[in-house]
Amino acid sequence: MVSWVQMDAVGLYSELYVYEGDNHNLAINFYTAMSRSVAFFDTYVKGQ
Repeated sequence: MVSWVQMDAVGLYSELYVYEGDNHNLAINFYTAMSRSVAFFDTYVKGQ
């Protein structure tokens, strides 16, 4: 898996969020994480 550090090292834009106290399923921060994911894809993948 490509990590944030590896992407940064080759000049690719990425975003890294750490949700302290949450589990792998993002049970506490699910909606925040999904909103950020959709915004990222709209901006950097779809170009909106």
